[in-house]
Amino acid sequence: MFCATTFAATADVALMLADPSGVEPAQDDAFRTVVETEPDRALEEQRALDRDTPGFGAAVDLGRRDGTPDDGLTEVLARTPGAHVRSVGGLGQFTAISLRGSAAAQVMIFADGVPLGDAFGGLFNLSDLPLRSMSRVDIYRGFVPVRYGGATLGGALDVDGRPRSTAPQVSLSTGLGSFGGRQLALDGVTALTDRLTLSAHASYAGATGDFPYYDDASTPTFTGDDETLRRRNNDYDRAIVRARLDGERGPVRGHVQQWFVGRSTGIAGPVGAPSAAARLGTLGLQTIARIEHTSFGRPGGRLGAHLGLGLRQQRFRDPQAELGPGINDQRMRSLDLYASPRWRSALWRMAFAELTADIRPQWVRVDEAASTGLASGDATRSRLGVGVGVQLEQFLAQRRVRLVPAVRVDAFSNRFAAAPGEGEVSDEGRDVDQFGASPRMGASVRVVGPLQLRGSIGRYFRVPTLLELFGDRGYAVGNEGLRPERGTNADGGVVIDHDGDALQFYGQLAGFATWSEDLITWVSAGRVARAVNLAAARIRGAEVSARALAFSERLELDASYTFTDAVDRGPDPTARNQPLVGRPRHDASTHVSLGRRFVARGVEWLPRIRSGLEVLSGTRLDTAGRYEVPTRVLQSIGVELHVDGRVHWALEVRNLLDQRTGPVVLPVGDRRPSPAPIADYLGYPLPGRSLWTSLTLDFGGPR
Repeated sequence: MFCATTFAATADVALMLADPSGVEPAQDDAFRTVVETEPDRALEEQRALDRDTPGFGAAVDLGRRDGTPDDGLTEVLARTPGAHVRSVGGLGQFTAISLRGSAAAQVMIFADGVPLGDAFGGLFNLSDLPLRSMSRVDIYRGFVPVRYGGATLGGALDVDGRPRSTAPQVSLSTGLGSFGGRQLALDGVTALTDRLTLSAHASYAGATGDFPYYDDASTPTFTGDDETLRRRNNDYDRAIVRARLDGERGPVRGHVQQWFVGRSTGIAGPVGAPSAAARLGTLGLQTIARIEHTSFGRPGGRLGAHLGLGLRQQRFRDPQAELGPGINDQRMRSLDLYASPRWRSALWRMAFAELTADIRPQWVRVDEAASTGLASGDATRSRLGVGVGVQLEQFLAQRRVRLVPAVRVDAFSNRFAAAPGEGEVSDEGRDVDQFGASPRMGASVRVVGPLQLRGSIGRYFRVPTLLELFGDRGYAVGNEGLRPERGTNADGGVVIDHDGDALQFYGQLAGFATWSEDLITWVSAGRVARAVNLAAARIRGAEVSARALAFSERLELDASYTFTDAVDRGPDPTARNQPLVGRPRHDASTHVSLGRRFVARGVEWLPRIRSGLEVLSGTRLDTAGRYEVPTRVLQSIGVELHVDGRVHWALEVRNLLDQRTGPVVLPVGDRRPSPAPIADYLGYPLPGRSLWTSLTLDFGGPR
């Protein structure tokens, strides 16, 4: 999974669409709904997302300053309902997100409607999206609009990287933290003409990652040889450069942007088998563009296109065979193209149709310099994906009822067969065509006042990624016999949205269930994880979340809890009705912020205090459900000071109680609890208490 490296990107220009029925304005965008918002209404981003989907979702505003590091997008996303973030440990290391008990590859990641993730892994490293250059993130759970593909078990996440302000300004940010954490970022926005705006971002981030961790010497039932060691080869260095040009001429609007990402990362290995020399280096180039005609055809009609081009080169080295059975020196080059025309038009009174098509060719070339002699390890593989979707939107009862039926069809032409003498020793790659349909239906009803009922049901379809098929990183081994996964998603619940002067409150309560066929999951066997199909699986659960702002936003509260019951329903008697690997049963978080704005000597001051609590428990690591990851209780506390809206200083302490281990009961011996390090992936420990401080200076623009 480490070979997933991202190209950060951007998102849509906020637009308004007039209702051609003439009854009242319909706040519908051609491909997403974003309305002009009041700057002091912090929940407007969430309300805009609700107008875009009849299902459940979360809009995360990244423009509100706090003490989160520029690499801390995953920390912000982890506060949303149904979201679980997993990391290999340390600031800036590979991090992925799952939704409602899904695996990381089962969450589609987009920027400006263009899919992210490389052609090989299909994964996206969220730690490579710096907060300072993003404006917001939309998370879709359950019902996923057809423009985001064939739907998946988890849902979709779309990143919006528009400039937070079109006024000329420059922002300089720096940060320092524990274990060598460091970052420096420069952002700028300027108007080239009255129709063209240029924004740019350049940043560096890195860390040594040498935090102390508990090592049981691979003898979990004997504590006499246990000791505390420091993590080695856990460092990273990363540079990002981005330029974006936004423009409009009459009804035509668009943008084009260019990203460069360079990263070098040490792979420290699991507890008990550390690696001192394994490394992963990545160079990536991503181009994203969008053009749209905002008054095409009938009143309110729109026609546009999204385009993407991704180039990447990656090198994985394991010169001492520390992670796998042999020496590895592998180079990978990939090309990923994407084109998607989209059209939206009014049909009749309070009814709209959205048509989407996309094509995505992908090529991957792997060259193995440390071949075994039995096979070269080299291979060229390609995949062509084509999809077509239609989504209708019908409002009834004076817009109190909303029905959204949709269907999408996807076809894939896979050319995986290796040339003679190439590939792995037992390479079974073959040329195959795959096809899937994913119909879905969403509905919402405004009952009374702030109360809404919402629900959806639909099918999902996902082909295995090349990493799941052919991956070989020592710790992650692919399975060339994998079949596409399919299933049915359903959810339902209530939304409460109260927008008062003294109190703003937004809450969601939902139940969800998924019945999967040939579910693709990673199963660990010792130090190695292998992708397998589960004949049948069931995931069900409930989620509740609340966000409140009171006393003129002096008090902010975010709280969420997700219960997940994920079990194997296949025929294997040793695994049937056992928990699925890596899915936490309980995931809860609470974050509170308290501050007050005042003016002294003509200067505006805003101090704030923040506190957070996250609890994670019930995660299993084996298919028989015998080994449970220690319960994790993490606390954080921080202070901030904002001066005139231009100077922002923050100090934060994470994992305040320095939790690094937890008791586990092994299914051997006398079954007495034994200490084990806190970890997410295959024994990769997470850091204990850490400190982070940052300073940001904004120059120019309105205060």
